[in-house]
Amino acid sequence: MNRIEGHIKNIGRYGVHRLVSVSCGREVILKTLTLELDDYYQIGTKVYVLFKETDVLLTRIAGSSTSAANHIPGIISLVTRGRFLSSLSANSPIGIIESMTLTDIVDTLNFEEGQNISMIIRASDMALALH
Repeated sequence: MNRIEGHIKNIGRYGVHRLVSVSCGREVILKTLTLELDDYYQIGTKVYVLFKETDVLLTRIAGSSTSAANHIPGIISLVTRGRFLSSLSANSPIGIIESMTLTDIVDTLNFEEGQNISMIIRASDMALALH
């Protein structure tokens, strides 16, 4: 599980949905979408943004357009290959982010250590936890 530290910058209310923007330092804002948000989550509250390794999509094309809200630049620091699944660690402006994907994809896209990548996470794949 990835756990990124930050503080709530904005909370948008759209019917039953809440779009929460979290400042994670170095000008990186992560957005998470939730159906409910407890009252103790307010602007300025210190939080962790949580997301699974399998929810991190990787691309070698920086700045590519997608419908996902969160694009984080990084450099692959470790590739651990398995028979079916491989895990990748990447250094980013907000810390180390872990990703897990099929080994076939790692081979097809030639992911290797030292390579610049963009990590993409949908807002609905993220959760908040109090700091």
